[in-house]
Amino acid sequence: MRHCWPSARPGGENDRLKEAQRRARVRSAIEQSATLTERQAWIDENERLKSAQRLGKVRSAADQMAQLAARSESVAKEAPAKQASGANQPETPAKANVPARSTRTRVRKTKAASESSDSADDSSQAPTSKALPRTRCPRARPAQKPARAAPQDPAQKSATGTLMVGFQKPSDWAENTFVYFWDTDPLTKAPEWPGVPMQPGPSGWFVHHFQGVHAAHLIFTDDAGHQTPNLHRTASGWLDENGEWQAEPPSERT
Repeated sequence: MRHCWPSARPGGENDRLKEAQRRARVRSAIEQSATLTERQAWIDENERLKSAQRLGKVRSAADQMAQLAARSESVAKEAPAKQASGANQPETPAKANVPARSTRTRVRKTKAASESSDSADDSSQAPTSKALPRTRCPRARPAQKPARAAPQDPAQKSATGTLMVGFQKPSDWAENTFVYFWDTDPLTKAPEWPGVPMQPGPSGWFVHHFQGVHAAHLIFTDDAGHQTPNLHRTASGWLDENGEWQAEPPSERT
């Protein structure tokens, strides 16, 4: 009986097939490892985001609790002060409800009784034939109403302590000149930029009188690109074109 054995492959080809299979297995293992690594990184990133969100919620809740605690503490501090201020205020006595009609009736009755007694005295002293007519004395009226005080001139106010500033406009400035002021003493509302227009003064100067203001921070400007630095005045004065303050107006300087 004969046996037919398959012919064996050459050794070189068999080794090449084994090497190709081994390389394929290594490549598959590397790809699986990379996939697992990416998945793990995605899971870690997701957990990190969830942890950050939880931490943010915890911080927000802690801030809200702190605000509520501070508010309740301020309310608790204000309550005794309000109670003490309410206890210190004197109680106003209640007014008696006197009906107006009863008072008027009493006045009328008293007036009628006095008139009747006067008429009885007149009838006893006057002749019986004819009664004398009654006359009423006119009420005295003021001869002349008191005159109202005249409004005070702004120049007089500046002389009595109110702030007044003068400004000599440089030659390259525009025609109009404004003064912008803020942080006055006493405090007044600051105007909108560029400020209030200044009034023409003597010898080409411009003047502004502050009503009831004793000190102010101010800037002179022509609203055309020119302005002075920030200035501060606590007394009236005149700023010349050289940037120097003068205590007297130009007409009084020698």
